[in-house]
Amino acid sequence: MLVWRAAALTVFFIGGYFIAAMQYRSVSIAAMELRVDQSRDHADQYLSDAINLQKKLDVQQVEISQLHSQLDKLHADRINLHNDLVFYKNLAGKKTELARMKADAREAALVASPASSVSSAVAKPEAAVQDASPVVLKSFAVNRAAESGEYAFSILLAKDSNQDKAIKGVLKVTLVGVEVDKVVTVPFDEPRPFVVDFKKSQRINGEFQIPEYWTNRKIRVSLLEDGNSKPSYSWVSKVPD
Repeated sequence: MLVWRAAALTVFFIGGYFIAAMQYRSVSIAAMELRVDQSRDHADQYLSDAINLQKKLDVQQVEISQLHSQLDKLHADRINLHNDLVFYKNLAGKKTELARMKADAREAALVASPASSVSSAVAKPEAAVQDASPVVLKSFAVNRAAESGEYAFSILLAKDSNQDKAIKGVLKVTLVGVEVDKVVTVPFDEPRPFVVDFKKSQRINGEFQIPEYWTNRKIRVSLLEDGNSKPSYSWVSKVPD
């Protein structure tokens, strides 16, 4: 009887062991299947991310290609603008030279008869009114002053005869130059007109400023005698650089 009971217990324990082992094995397989499913999901996610990343890279590559095209176009535009700038600079230089030649031609056309002991390279007499008093320009000097951009001029006028009649009037000063391609004239009688009153001779001194960027710079002085509506004499001198 005892042997039978021992055998029954043994069979019971062995059966329980097998049942437990089978259950454990079933749980392990389920866990493994779950892990495989999770791995498959992760792999699908990684693949999807890789596909999206490739699409972004493709878009960026297209944008980079477009930027390269734009840079090439900008470079070509810069070259064209540089060529245009050189062309217009040359054109402006030619216009300035033409304006200077025109100004010189106008001044040459105004050169007239009053006798002067000053060389025409220093000062050039311009057109005079008929029957004007015999005035001679003895000297006309233009020099840089101490201050930058300022100049000083000195004019010596004299009579060309021994008549006792005094020369009276005012000396009008005008600054002349070429700005870009345009001749500019600026009257200068500051702070007051230069009064002329002499029987033999008179020296007149003054100072003036003239833009440094002007080209073909000159100073013109005109003698307007009392009783005359137009200048009797006019002289021009170049302003030194």
